[in-house]
Amino acid sequence: MPPLSSPAAQDPRLAVIADEILSVLGDPDTSSQAERLGRLEAQYPAADLVLAATQQGADAVSLLARLGTRVPLGEREVRTVLLTTKTVTTGGVSMVLLSQARYLIEAGYRVVIAARGEGSDQHAIPAGATFLQLGAANSSDKAAEWIQVCREHAIDVIIDHQILYTRDWPVYALAARALGVPTIGWIHNFAGRPVYDLSGLTSFLTNHMNALAQVVTLSSLDAVYWKLRGVKHAAYLPNPISPMILDSATEEISKPAPHGRRVELIWWGRLDEHTKQVRQLLAVGTELKKLDVDFRLKLIGPEWRGFTPARLNVEVRKKGLEDLIEVVGPLHGQDLIDAADAADIFVSTSVIEGYQLTLLEAQARGLPVVMYDLPWLLPVQDNAGIVSVPQSDPVALAREVKAISEDPQRYQLLSSASLEAAEQARKFSFSTVYQQLVTGNLPAEFSPEPTLTDAKELVDLLLFYVERHSGKRTRAAKRGVEQKPGDSAAPAPSFARRAIRSVARRVRPYGHLALSVAPGLKPLAHRVNYALKRRLPL
Repeated sequence: MPPLSSPAAQDPRLAVIADEILSVLGDPDTSSQAERLGRLEAQYPAADLVLAATQQGADAVSLLARLGTRVPLGEREVRTVLLTTKTVTTGGVSMVLLSQARYLIEAGYRVVIAARGEGSDQHAIPAGATFLQLGAANSSDKAAEWIQVCREHAIDVIIDHQILYTRDWPVYALAARALGVPTIGWIHNFAGRPVYDLSGLTSFLTNHMNALAQVVTLSSLDAVYWKLRGVKHAAYLPNPISPMILDSATEEISKPAPHGRRVELIWWGRLDEHTKQVRQLLAVGTELKKLDVDFRLKLIGPEWRGFTPARLNVEVRKKGLEDLIEVVGPLHGQDLIDAADAADIFVSTSVIEGYQLTLLEAQARGLPVVMYDLPWLLPVQDNAGIVSVPQSDPVALAREVKAISEDPQRYQLLSSASLEAAEQARKFSFSTVYQQLVTGNLPAEFSPEPTLTDAKELVDLLLFYVERHSGKRTRAAKRGVEQKPGDSAAPAPSFARRAIRSVARRVRPYGHLALSVAPGLKPLAHRVNYALKRRLPL
């Protein structure tokens, strides 16, 4: 798009509106703020309010997001859908976006794809979709550019795939809202990811989600979490399946059990130690060696933030596993399929994921899966081809691999169950639900209401992530290691405690309601309350 000049230079009135917004910000009464903002909305064009707020700064943007009028889905006919992310590449977020684009094009919608950063692979853009490269740098210019995009391309609804990764997405959502265009925010990881990262993003997301018409997560528990945070317009949908899963339906796949021979293990994904814990795979290899299992493990994937296959191979050699574990670079297409078909079991040691499509990709090739427990994931629900063990327990994972590889009957049952799980994933009608989503007709089953059981599971998971960092901080302090900002062992800020307290506080009304209907829940309620009092600084 052509570069934009600053909105301030185009219209000096925005400075006057910005001053009025600043005055509203100075009002300590939230009710009064809402009333005064309403008067500004009646007095000035919505687009001018947004442009003025971006000049005033983050607090003004937050004010409009929190107290402005949310634009719901379904109030306008949808002809054109805008999908946006930072860059369109081969990563997981891009693959979801591109799959959505194809489904929407097939359903008859016009599709526009907008990249906010440079470096997109434009060859990946589906035929029939329009690609835009945006170039605005500051918040005011971003808002003005977004307004221009929405007007010039007659956008009716937006799906934003960046809300978990940036803090400028509210500017885009508000700019679209000013034109009456609703934005759907897509969250690509588990709700506890900001707590695990110690990023402070939980409160930021909560405070700005009123700018969105719909929040889409990847699991039922995720949707419940955001509802407990006060985000009533939260729902969940599975990620679209990959070509590897789809194309496997045309083949007759049968996996022979590895009994009496070397068991071939495989893992693929990006080499992300923070979330996928690839070093734990080496720990699993060490335990298998102790158990005298004849095995070979192949790790496949690209480097991530400087963690390369070569670097991991050095660690493999230091542990004396070079004859048992091989780390290769990324494989794609038929090369990845061939590697999967040469394997017997897929292993996974991730500590947090949003959907983990690799589980279903492995199952589509008939591989049983042995993994660290991630109970909220949609792919693991009612999936008899997956065996889960406790987090950070390589001994348990290694023992399961040994047991499965030595029991041909159990192996065949798991392999058959994996193929069935992949088949069930293929049957999901993504085209239908995407049409329902953009038109505001998503069925209620995708927006569950919280229960006391959900709240207990969420509290346990949040505690798990907070306490992992607590242990790291303690060990680091003993070593006298100076922590850097953003380091996973840095002191946990108060937002983590606030997030957990908020879950507990918001669930109490649901707990009282549940107990009034089902008194049998009382023992569980008492246990949850006891855990909160004993382990949380409430």
